[in-house]
Amino acid sequence: MTELATDTEAGWDAVSDLVVVGSGGGSLCAALTARRGGLQPLVLEKTDVVGGSTAMSGGIIWLPNNPVSRRAGVRDSLDDARRYFAASVGDAGPATSQARVEAFLNAVEPMTEFLLEHGVPLRHCEGYSDYYDEPPGGKARSRSLEAELFDVHQLGPWRAKFRARIDIPPIPLYTSEVAPMSLAPRTLKSVITAAKVVARAISAKVTGRDLRGSGAALQGWMLLAALRAEVPIWTNTRGRPRRRGRPCGRRAGRAGRPPHQRSGRATECC
Repeated sequence: MTELATDTEAGWDAVSDLVVVGSGGGSLCAALTARRGGLQPLVLEKTDVVGGSTAMSGGIIWLPNNPVSRRAGVRDSLDDARRYFAASVGDAGPATSQARVEAFLNAVEPMTEFLLEHGVPLRHCEGYSDYYDEPPGGKARSRSLEAELFDVHQLGPWRAKFRARIDIPPIPLYTSEVAPMSLAPRTLKSVITAAKVVARAISAKVTGRDLRGSGAALQGWMLLAALRAEVPIWTNTRGRPRRRGRPCGRRAGRAGRPPHQRSGRATECC
């Protein structure tokens, strides 16, 4: 893990270019982007585990006209996505301005390729249709992505700091398989899906793997990418803004330790 610089004369005992508050999907993606741009990010997580609410979610990423779905044979386009936004969202104020819609749509391709390049394996979530697939531009087949299953053993010592549900046993299940699984054994598709999941579970047990799906899989791959990129991640750390001219900074306290100061040119809260 990269050691942060210090600036004791200015009153900072750790210096970074970007302080990212939280460790959810947006946070780790922001940290990876900063690292790619030559900056030194620092991720602060107030709890003792990494992953945020993303790790507890279904892990679905809605990305119109994304390259992974196109390679899977989904027929989509920016024009279809624009029509869908216009029909299902419309003009609800600044949050849905045309400029924001265009910014989102134009970022889909580079962001998807960026994550793939960083070793986050994404797959087309077949059958996970748009919430409103009937309006113009809607896709019943899906324009969403999910991560491949993740073996938490890949995290090494960070496995103990990874957020994972403890109320249910680990099930090597894709989010796209939840619906057919819920129908077992009433349909042939549900029986086949259940058989695949059981076979995966047995294989994982025999080979000593701890496979996770959904949001846990997405965040497992994201955390692994951040660790490989040597992004510093501090758990049990609460931070609040502290400004002393420029650059700005954060005063953060880590569990069992006195408060630490870090400066940065920007602070990203995710």
